[in-house]
Amino acid sequence: MAKIRTGFVSNSNSSNYVCDICGNSDEGSYDISLRELKMYQCVGGHYICESHTEPLERADYIEFIKKCDHWDVNDIISMEDEEIIELCENDYSIRYNFPKTNCPICNLKHINDDTILTYLQQVLKIDINTVRKQIRTKYSNLDEFKEGIQNK
Repeated sequence: MAKIRTGFVSNSNSSNYVCDICGNSDEGSYDISLRELKMYQCVGGHYICESHTEPLERADYIEFIKKCDHWDVNDIISMEDEEIIELCENDYSIRYNFPKTNCPICNLKHINDDTILTYLQQVLKIDINTVRKQIRTKYSNLDEFKEGIQNK
């Protein structure tokens, strides 16, 4: 699971964003925005680098604008594509409300380990606590576990 720390933290004045796909982060940066990091947070809560997303289409931007209460959609519809894109990209709220339909995690173009684990637990009817107990019983440390798994 990705480490995500945003907003105020009692011992820090920084935000920490970690891409849920590649692990890129703003480690060590203070008061940096998703735009500066070239990242989005989708409506589903995933943090993703721009490089992992498909470019948004005009219709995507229009849908985003419809959900915002600070723009009049009728004024925007007559704008050129480049103007709409610039307007949305300069508005920080799109960085924090990236559409689920364009999120590679939400639309399963990228399937992370947590999703695979959840799937396997359900399909194979595996109780994760039972698995933990079995691992602790069979192996005394992580190196022994890794060696034991490699030899199977």
